[in-house]
Amino acid sequence: MNALIGNNEEVKIILLSCDDESKVPSKKDIKGFYPNSLINIYKASGHFSDNFWEMESLLNIRLKGIESQGYWGGAKCITHAIRLNADCERSLFFDLKYAEMVVGYLTLNHRSLDTLRKLISGVAKFNSEIKSITDCVDKFKSVKNVINAMNLNDPKIDNPCNDAISILFDDYGKEAAKKILDVIERWHQKYCWT
Repeated sequence: MNALIGNNEEVKIILLSCDDESKVPSKKDIKGFYPNSLINIYKASGHFSDNFWEMESLLNIRLKGIESQGYWGGAKCITHAIRLNADCERSLFFDLKYAEMVVGYLTLNHRSLDTLRKLISGVAKFNSEIKSITDCVDKFKSVKNVINAMNLNDPKIDNPCNDAISILFDDYGKEAAKKILDVIERWHQKYCWT
């Protein structure tokens, strides 16, 4: 269970990026924009920090492409999350006042986050496997250096078929990466709080 959602069926989340803690809106400030909502503010580095991984990864992938995602995650771009009731409408005045620090608006439930977690984990595994495959090209060169250093000759190693290597490895996985990015974009469009 994701603690940011808690026991709720669905919540609205506002993601913030702000290095100056004094600029983060207080509950009282937020209440002025969302008077009929329960309000929780979470620090990305706080008690529920592991609950930010999926959303952090989503933002990184959307900004930098799927190559940015590994098992280690990506760059930190979320410092806080504000949780509101699911029935809240976006506040234009909140948007205007805090535009410089808002990095995302999401409508989330446990199922949507489970789906996102599986997508993000799949991206990390995909990137790991693609890297191991494309590293093969470097291995052709390193094997050649090893046998040359030992003054050995192997025509297949000395002169590999560059056309065959190119057919196998040039742009390997690029089409799949585009399709994965499309799936992530569709997830974002579905759960973006507009």
